[in-house]
Amino acid sequence: MKKSRFITILLAIGMVALVSACASKAKTAEGPEPAKSVEQKSQEAPKEAPPPPAAAPEEKAPPPAPVISAEETAKTSAAEEAMPAPAAPAAKTPEPLPVETHKGIDLSTFEIVHFNFDKYDILPEYRDGLTKEAEILKSSGARIVIEGHCDERGSVEYNIALGDRRANAVKKYWVSLGVDEKQLGTISYGEERPVDPGHNREAWRLNRRAQFTLAE
Repeated sequence: MKKSRFITILLAIGMVALVSACASKAKTAEGPEPAKSVEQKSQEAPKEAPPPPAAAPEEKAPPPAPVISAEETAKTSAAEEAMPAPAAPAAKTPEPLPVETHKGIDLSTFEIVHFNFDKYDILPEYRDGLTKEAEILKSSGARIVIEGHCDERGSVEYNIALGDRRANAVKKYWVSLGVDEKQLGTISYGEERPVDPGHNREAWRLNRRAQFTLAE
């Protein structure tokens, strides 16, 4: 009886030892829990949203270049043509010749000579008239004063000098045709005595002139 009980205890101890050994083997077979990789931990960790990138300063686009039409270009050219002439050093106004009045000719028949803007050369259309008037001056011996005039554009000093050139251009033309230089005086009034007080091209054309008076 005792022997049988002893055997039973041994079997029980053996079973316990067997079960423990099996459990240990099973745990060893499974191996230790693998360590989590850095990548897995990084994925499992809550991600902090990166700060938004700083906004770049707004660049203002350069203004577009102005487009100038052909019409505007033409207007600009016309405006430049109408601009006042540049100022020139003041010239001394020649005094009219101190000669006696000669009443033997009618100066109302003498044609007024007109000039282009800022010019003092004799235009072809006036040469025939000046040639006929030269014959009258030579035959009569009359002494006259040639007046030089300008339009309102340009400085006072510049226009006095330009008027003087215009008066002397007529004088030189008559002298070249044989008129005695002593019969001819010159004076410049610049823009002071316009025949047309307007401020337009027609008025300017009429005021650019040389006209004649009997010497006093």
